[in-house]
Amino acid sequence: MISTDQAEPVVIHVVPPNGGGVDRYVRDLCSVRTGDVIAHVSIDQVVLEQQSPARFDIAGDAPSSANAFDALGVTGSLIHAHSTLAPCRGLIKRLQSSAPSLRYVVTLHDVMFCDPNCDAEEQQARLAFVRAASAVIVPSSYIAALATDQLMDGVPITQIEPGLAHHQTINAQRSAGAPTQSVFPIGIVGALGEHKGRDFLLDVVAALPKDLQAVLIGYTDGQITPGWLVENKLWLHGPFQPEDTSALLDAYSCELVFFSNRQAESFSYSLSDVWRAGRPAWVPDDGALGQRVESAAAGWRYRKDANATEVAALMTHCLSNQAQVIELGQNAARAAERLPSIEQFVNQHNDVYRAHACNIKTAINPIDRPESLPHAEMHLNATFFRAELIRLANDLRFSTSKSTELTNELAALAKQYAMRGAEIEKLDQELVQTLLNRDRSIGELNATLSASHELLLTTQRAHASDVAKLTDDVQQTLRAAHRFERALSYLPRPLRRWLLERADRHSR
Repeated sequence: MISTDQAEPVVIHVVPPNGGGVDRYVRDLCSVRTGDVIAHVSIDQVVLEQQSPARFDIAGDAPSSANAFDALGVTGSLIHAHSTLAPCRGLIKRLQSSAPSLRYVVTLHDVMFCDPNCDAEEQQARLAFVRAASAVIVPSSYIAALATDQLMDGVPITQIEPGLAHHQTINAQRSAGAPTQSVFPIGIVGALGEHKGRDFLLDVVAALPKDLQAVLIGYTDGQITPGWLVENKLWLHGPFQPEDTSALLDAYSCELVFFSNRQAESFSYSLSDVWRAGRPAWVPDDGALGQRVESAAAGWRYRKDANATEVAALMTHCLSNQAQVIELGQNAARAAERLPSIEQFVNQHNDVYRAHACNIKTAINPIDRPESLPHAEMHLNATFFRAELIRLANDLRFSTSKSTELTNELAALAKQYAMRGAEIEKLDQELVQTLLNRDRSIGELNATLSASHELLLTTQRAHASDVAKLTDDVQQTLRAAHRFERALSYLPRPLRRWLLERADRHSR
């Protein structure tokens, strides 16, 4: 069971588990009101968070009717609804079914209580839920006017501007890989999705002069790791803690902060953080952003239907007037000083809580668990979630850089393999050509050998004929000589001698 010794009425904060400004609002309250309980409500689950000591438990499907509201042991209790959506309404209805006198107050954190895009039945259910609240709290005059217009039943509306905590100055640095020599005159702060103007921001950046760079201190729903969102134009820093805003704007040399929102804001913590950094804001003339900037003279406003080219041109012109940038920045710092402190913010809520708390004991029975839900704080507490997101983004950046490094190595190896393949193919072609040349040379050599052999045979035949003729001639000569010798043998010796001498004389 959840208990507290807090003198103030224990408040059960019923919140949707989507973080953002709602979570910051509730965390600021609970940083002082440590005995309060937070019920994180989704469609099919409720997680209870106890503040001191920190503990997270899954709530049962419905509170016990016999001893519901007995566990906290206090003399007053109240529900503070931070959403008008069906899951939160359902939990509050179950709590009130066990204690009909239990009241609730509601803070209208956004325009969802009168969302024209939902069906008529749901829209009426949201408005009826707000009308049934004991008190309606709004963060800005914009939401106050909208609520008055929509409710029209004299529902008491209390405007409490969210407080701003004062943090020590820190030395935040540019994200890893950010160009160190670049100046980023235009800053954008926060997590940008569709309704925060991500696409419009990209269009505006594309329309800026080539030498004008911007930095998104935050991330988008498509990229959380540091890097160029638009090459050499828009650098993405990555996740950050709100208390680092001022130091990061200094680190990137930002002169103004651009808000690209395409839907009306109910307040904007980011604007408060930007003002605390002494930076003027460039905002759409719509919702609380436009009203706050106009009231404080702490920035510029552009038409909410202005196109990207118009906004880029006007913003470039404003940056050229450095005297005005400095003056509006000073106005921004003064506007931040006028914002309530967290203590003042909580005290204003305490007045509302005391006025509407019931003298009953309240409780939500958690399922018995030996230990708190592991890792729940990282998911349900935005402060821890941002720290975890920063860690994960750094891990992802490291993994991505390693992946890129390995990809480059693989590409280099593939290139070498391709080069070697080309070399092998070239050598293969040269080998084929060499073999063809060899075969051609062998053919030519064989032809030469055949011709030589034929010539040799012809020569041999001619030689044999010559030898045979010579042999025949010699034999004929020898026979003639033999006949001559025989003829000489019949002649008288003196005549024979004379003939031999005569033959010798003719042979000289």
